[in-house]
Amino acid sequence: MAERNMGESRRRILSREILPNLSPPLGAYRPIVMAAPIVAEGPFSSLGMGIPPLQPSWGGMISDGKDAITDALHMVFVPPPVISFTVFALNETGDHATSSATLCTTDHPPVAGRHLS
Repeated sequence: MAERNMGESRRRILSREILPNLSPPLGAYRPIVMAAPIVAEGPFSSLGMGIPPLQPSWGGMISDGKDAITDALHMVFVPPPVISFTVFALNETGDHATSSATLCTTDHPPVAGRHLS
């Protein structure tokens, strides 16, 4: 509000005040939102209720591997750990982004010449 009263344009307020404060929370939220569909898709596709068979998906790979479980165990046992690792990595990325955003907004170095007591 103060910038608007000082005559700053809307574009400048948006680019200098709003977007820098909006990007850290979105950066922390994005990996979690990306992990949720991966977790939801796997079980449904492995049961045949997810993405159509011609489109690749991790749940579809598990479903295709069920038919060849005696010949190719890796088709059933490799996709679940990869799914778990991917979801874990996305969650860790989101946690790191959250902690970085929190550090950036709450931890300010002291101003030279002033002593905080």
